[in-house]
Amino acid sequence: MNYLNKLNNINSYVVAFIAGVFLTLAFAPFFIFPLAIIGFSLSIYLIDQAKAAKKSFFIGWWFGFGHFTTGLYWFVNALLTDPGQFGWMIPFAIMGIPAILSVYIGLVFFTIYKLPFRGVSRVIIYAVVWTIVEMLRGFLFTGFPWNLVGYIWGFSINMCQIVSIVGVWGLSFITVICFSAPAVYKQKSGKKLLICSCLLIMSTWLFGAYRISHTNVDKVAGVRLRLIQPNIPVAPEKWNSDSQLSILQKLMRMSSDNGYTKITHLIWPEAAVPYYIFNDASVLKVLKYIVPKNGALITGSIRVDGNEFQYNFWNSIHVIDDQGKIISFYDKSHLVPFGEYVPLRWIFDKIIVIKKITAGFQDFKTGKGPTTIAAPGLSDFAPLICYEAIFPDNVMNKAKKPGLFINVTNDAWYGKSTGPYQHFYMVRMRAIEYGVSLVRSANSGISAVIDPLGKIIARTNLQEQTILDSDLPNKLSTSTIYSVYGCYLILLILSIFTILAIYLHKILKN
Repeated sequence: MNYLNKLNNINSYVVAFIAGVFLTLAFAPFFIFPLAIIGFSLSIYLIDQAKAAKKSFFIGWWFGFGHFTTGLYWFVNALLTDPGQFGWMIPFAIMGIPAILSVYIGLVFFTIYKLPFRGVSRVIIYAVVWTIVEMLRGFLFTGFPWNLVGYIWGFSINMCQIVSIVGVWGLSFITVICFSAPAVYKQKSGKKLLICSCLLIMSTWLFGAYRISHTNVDKVAGVRLRLIQPNIPVAPEKWNSDSQLSILQKLMRMSSDNGYTKITHLIWPEAAVPYYIFNDASVLKVLKYIVPKNGALITGSIRVDGNEFQYNFWNSIHVIDDQGKIISFYDKSHLVPFGEYVPLRWIFDKIIVIKKITAGFQDFKTGKGPTTIAAPGLSDFAPLICYEAIFPDNVMNKAKKPGLFINVTNDAWYGKSTGPYQHFYMVRMRAIEYGVSLVRSANSGISAVIDPLGKIIARTNLQEQTILDSDLPNKLSTSTIYSVYGCYLILLILSIFTILAIYLHKILKN
């Protein structure tokens, strides 16, 4: 590592970019987690050799840019669904969004450089600051908590169990502190930190193994689910009259396939029904013939309401009973910027007319937030549409806790890329955090039934047209610690480790 001390400005930025790429390769679908150890260790070395605060910021920015450009390249796939309309936005998707998100990492590096900590205390405070900034990224400017470091462990269900206590942000903290420890191995108390890091990883894994082996998960009696994954291409033509009918016929045909008589609940993906069923009794009359007796059809569909002067649109989930009645619905509350609405439209419209990527010119309205709704024969459930499920602290109404998560999505927007895999493993973490089973119906993979320990009971493959029949695992009998305290516990832990870093800084300096 002596070579790093001799790097000029350009070379240190190149190394930082490569370290960021290494971090990306530790996430789904690759899960090459040793590369994250290299990436985080390099980041500590690069901060140490920065000669000015400004340079430390740009080293961090290049680290982030390497990570976000390779981790979020799949944004482009959504724009290519209609290149004539959205092709001009591709450079912004490839370069602009990663450039903005990289500011967060730049601020981490800048903060660590400016603080007086060195060696072991620097590693600890680095993990604290990284986690805090990661949390801020999940809240500020509508939030985008994609590829939080804790998701690196998606391949190990044992390692993931700790999120039932500290959430994915807590797992991020554990990961950053342990993966950065090799950087100070030769410094004072560096070997002790490395040993403690190895013990922390081992203890986390053993806790997970113990929790899984000592927790029984029963199935819900009398419930048999059928998830429909129609793999319908994303295209504006979906809303043409001819396409609408053929899509509905396809969904109904798949729903009534072999084994239908045992099914109690059908779950269709996000915006699966290409009709405005909220006010369309004729379509509901057709749908009632496919709803299992005393069961329900739970489907995504665009909800429209209003009058001849003003119509409003919502991206919604509808619960339809065997009489063809909508007995409950949920409107998506966390909309995708530029995908479902154009932020600051009143400014953009004065400069250039920007159309949202999803069909229609009018922006979707925002729902009221996390809620719990009912369906015949099921526990009350928390509905989550698309990427709403990646927000750890905003997925349920804690005043009326659900017995189930149901997530509907349309990952066809992202094609055959790393995006759908990343999305799936993030959503899976919610089941473990809250001790609640999660059912996920995707238009184009990955659909799955996941138990409250995060075990995948059944799943589909990406871009596969198929049905998925499964029993429903029950929720845990007791609430998880994370479901009670949320992110407040990890904030307390970060405060304690900050005090520890200050203490070590003082004693190691003497």
